[in-house]
Amino acid sequence: MRVKHQEEIILATTNAPEIKQKSKVKTLLINLGIAAVIAAIFTALYFKSDRFQMHAQFIVKVLSKGDLASLKEYLLAWGAWAPVVSAFIMIFQSIAAPLPAFIVTVTNGWLFGAFWGTLLSWSSAMAGAVLCFYIGRGFGRPAVERFVSKKALNYVDRFFQRYGNNSVLIARLLPVVSFDAVSYAAGLTPISFWGFFI
Repeated sequence: MRVKHQEEIILATTNAPEIKQKSKVKTLLINLGIAAVIAAIFTALYFKSDRFQMHAQFIVKVLSKGDLASLKEYLLAWGAWAPVVSAFIMIFQSIAAPLPAFIVTVTNGWLFGAFWGTLLSWSSAMAGAVLCFYIGRGFGRPAVERFVSKKALNYVDRFFQRYGNNSVLIARLLPVVSFDAVSYAAGLTPISFWGFFI
């Protein structure tokens, strides 16, 4: 009986690297699937719906100009759906990395008050960060370079080299570092999802 148990232990430890490799492949496939579904949904909506395309272009224009009044008016037009629309705008802003998040954050505070506006901005920004992380993890550097300029990505690469495992935490605290670029770049590193998220 004891010999059989020892053989099971030996087999389990000799297959451990193979099991870990299979687990990594499975995780990568799941990540690719998530990123592909998100990309497919957005692409389909953008190219199949003139209305969606019109809204997306308007949001890009408003965020690019920093037009707080227009964003406030736009959100108010959605009535009770305004927080949901604002969350989608923040997530969209995260994916389209060069768009400024502070416009949405300030407008959320203006519309929903300091507490609810902050909570809405933070939670939707984190949802956007998770999507950026998975896009980076699932599709790799060539895809990330379509969303983030090479210059910004190189800056974040140097930032990661300098600060190592603390890079994500430090980037969240510094307003001069694009957290969207950091989220994409984190997906390109071996950092675990929980290491990134927490």
